[in-house]
Amino acid sequence: MRGQYVHFKPRGDPSVLSRRYKVIAVAAGGVAIFYFTHLEDVPYTHRRHAVFVSPETEKVLGLQTFEQVKAEAKAAGKLLPQHHPAVQSVRRIGERIAANAEHPGGGGRTDHMKDLKWEFMVIDEPGNVNAFVMPGGKVVVYTGLLRLLRKEDEIAAVLGHEVAHVLARHIGEKLSSAALYTMLQIVLALTLGFNIPSDLFQVAVFLPNSRHGSSEPVTPLLQHYGNHYFLAQWKQETEADVIGIHLSARACFDPTAAVDVFTKLGEAEKSAGISTPGFLRTHPLSQKRVEAIKKNLPKALEDYELAGCNAPRGYFPW
Repeated sequence: MRGQYVHFKPRGDPSVLSRRYKVIAVAAGGVAIFYFTHLEDVPYTHRRHAVFVSPETEKVLGLQTFEQVKAEAKAAGKLLPQHHPAVQSVRRIGERIAANAEHPGGGGRTDHMKDLKWEFMVIDEPGNVNAFVMPGGKVVVYTGLLRLLRKEDEIAAVLGHEVAHVLARHIGEKLSSAALYTMLQIVLALTLGFNIPSDLFQVAVFLPNSRHGSSEPVTPLLQHYGNHYFLAQWKQETEADVIGIHLSARACFDPTAAVDVFTKLGEAEKSAGISTPGFLRTHPLSQKRVEAIKKNLPKALEDYELAGCNAPRGYFPW
């Protein structure tokens, strides 16, 4: 009996595969062109990053979030009035620093800083040692931080850090990274039927909103990608520290106060018994921040000297 052979046809039509590869190449090329045409230089550090979001969009998003935070604080009876001494001092220090954010000495892109309407809000939460900023120049400071940092130079170090986030367009960079991720996911899904692991999406969406000591389950894959996410987050925070000491120095605040700030924050961390895993920290450890600041202090002190600073500085009125 003669053997019977079954001839299998090669899987996939070569012409179809060829067209698919062409689509992939065109799509990848389009994404690459889009990416490289949106690269910007960050002032002072000169790091190159891609920002797809317009400054106008950033302002709208920042204002919406700021008004929401303000409404919640007011409803809870925690919003300090604008005539409060703490609010007046924060605003005075912050506006002085923001006025120097467009200084050409730092290089990079600064046109998005023009005509920003800076607002400074103080929320009365003694147990909350924190401050944050939203795009468009909207700054929130908690009284817990003001009680810890008593000197104006120290408050200036914090506000310089927050203004630096706006100058470096860090929020826009994060939004752009999310947009790039979405574009890549669509390209891969349409051409190869491949989806990026959902854990990556969890990293982008859930980890930034997690709190210290969160008990939410973390999968090994999420932890792996989370490490990379927070390395990028830490890079932004360290960058804001470096830019911040330049901004505070140009505004005639002592940049060396930043070392005292993070030393105090480190002591507060220890006294509070914070033992959050490294990959869940949205900010680098205080000691690492102190080391980075000390490394960049000589240039910041040059800015301080060039500004001809001799204004007396006092303690925060709290």
